Amino acid sequence: MGVKNLMQLLNKNAKNSIVKKEWTSYNGYKIAIDANLYIYKFLYNNGNCVKNFFEQILYLWKNNVTPIYVFDGKPPIEKKETLIKRKEILFNMEKRINELENKRNYSTETNEIDDEIKKLQKRLIKPEIEDIDNVKRLMYLLGIDIYNSPCEGDFLIADLYKKGLVNACLTDDSDSLPNGCGVVLRNFTFRTNEITEIKLTDLLKELEFTHDQFVDLCILCGTDYMESVKGIGSMTAYKLIKEHKNIENVINSDKNPIKLENIENYEKVRELFKVFDYNYEITKGALDYDINIIEQFLKSNCKYRDNTIKNKIKKIKETLNTS
Repeated sequence: MGVKNLMQLLNKNAKNSIVKKEWTSYNGYKIAIDANLYIYKFLYNNGNCVKNFFEQILYLWKNNVTPIYVFDGKPPIEKKETLIKRKEILFNMEKRINELENKRNYSTETNEIDDEIKKLQKRLIKPEIEDIDNVKRLMYLLGIDIYNSPCEGDFLIADLYKKGLVNACLTDDSDSLPNGCGVVLRNFTFRTNEITEIKLTDLLKELEFTHDQFVDLCILCGTDYMESVKGIGSMTAYKLIKEHKNIENVINSDKNPIKLENIENYEKVRELFKVFDYNYEITKGALDYDINIIEQFLKSNCKYRDNTIKNKIKKIKETLNTS
């Protein structure tokens, strides 16, 4: 998901721009959050999507952060090949599970087989419509606005940042950097009060790249919209842009390691990372909070114990100033 091996490249060549910070550093911030990414992460971790989103919201509220959740729309046509490959991977995993289940019937090493099946089944997890609807219902009840992107959520998140409507974004998808989101927060966890921050200006300064050059680097590394060039890894891509400044110069160089037919769509992908100002829809959160309805919703969807529910409701009342 995102730019192939980008974080490994940055950890080696721009590590000073990747910093750990306390959440208290973002007091008063509005942060755009990649909702679809966290739906998958929360489902993968323990299966209770609504509960994890609720805990995330409480966590951000505790640090005086206003969350704005952005949901994906229709992916661009350039992502078609990536989506086809993902379907093939899922099909092969399902096929492997069937093979393992048949093998288990004739094997004495069932524990190892069961472990592999569980790992594969976890990777096959995908959200149901009901999961997404319940997450959106939670946000509505808590008065949180939902931003519905007409395309990839990453594009809208960067657009919101560029327009000054948010101060940062929270996502583990590296596309946010070439998209132009100036402050990217990564590696959210409930276990620590730290978050990883990458400031785009600091990143570009350390790489000694313009943003245009950084976009070309990401294209050569490989993205969801164009595969990486065979034989060109992230470090080679970095060296090529460092030397030649852009893809056109790489193609026209005497020692050109790239054939044009292998990156014929690069200009379209480049535009994807640069063109913004989308027409999006906002689903407004509830203006009047009904604590009783919120409590019933949490009981139905989060499976909290009664004492835990009472403590959670207390925290909501403190944040929303309701009685």
